Amino acid sequence: MQDSLTPFVGRRGSVFWFRKPVPVDLIARLGKSDIRRSLRTCDRRTATKRGWALVRAVEEAFETLRS
Repeated sequence: MQDSLTPFVGRRGSVFWFRKPVPVDLIARLGKSDIRRSLRTCDRRTATKRGWALVRAVEEAFETLRS
């Protein structure tokens, strides 16, 4: 299995952060254009795991808001 970061994970200083744009149709409902959250780790492997978990959670939240 390849240890690659999600497209939504990046580093700010030494800590990894998650950032995912909010779909255009949900910006008005959420009041923001992106979801940002610290992954609270400097470790790449931990950041990857937490990042993918957040991708799933955020996508499920977007689907819930649409229904």
